[in-house]
Order: sequence, then structure tokens, then C-alpha cells
Amino acid sequence: GSGLRLLDLDGRFLRTIAAGQLTNPWAVAASHGRAFVVDEDDSGNVLHVIDIQSGDFLQSVRLELHGRVSAIRVDGDEIYIAGFSANEVVVLQLAGSEA
Repeated sequence: GSGLRLLDLDGRFLRTIAAGQLTNPWAVAASHGRAFVVDEDDSGNVLHVIDIQSGDFLQSVRLELHGRVSAIRVDGDEIYIAGFSANEVVVLQLAGSEA
């Protein structure tokens, strides 16, 4: 099944996390020990926040985007997700962070 393959800086395979738990991962970013994955299922786009060390899903959020995601970026406590079908950007605040 689908999952995230972790590689070292030389491109050598280390391990897979979230194996078989993703439907159609489309965009990925990593920051502070977490992987941010936009996955597309039959109902639309979902953002998953995954702990890289344990592989645990920390949070999943359904996104109100129309069409595919073109990019994801994490900057501090903010997550920027861009969709290219309707030229829209969603900005999310990490759970537990202060507004």
C-alpha cells in the first residue's frame, strides 16, 4: 500500500511510515519532526499531520479546496496549501499553537 518512504541525505531507504494508510498522497512537506501530507480520497482532500519518528497520525483535517493541491508549505505554526484548479490558497494554524 501507499506510505511515505523515508530516505537519508544520500538517498538510501530508511523505512516507511503510514504504510497502507494513505489513499492518494498528492503533496508533502516536513517540518520539526512532522510530515504534512495532503491525501486525496473519494470525498476530497485531507491534510494529515504525521509524526515522522513514530509514524502516528497526530491530526487529520478535511480541506475545502476545489480540485488538486499544487503545493504545501509549513512556516512556523502556519500551513499554506495551494490548489491550482481554482487558484486558491488555504492557510491553517497548527493545533495547539497560539493565534
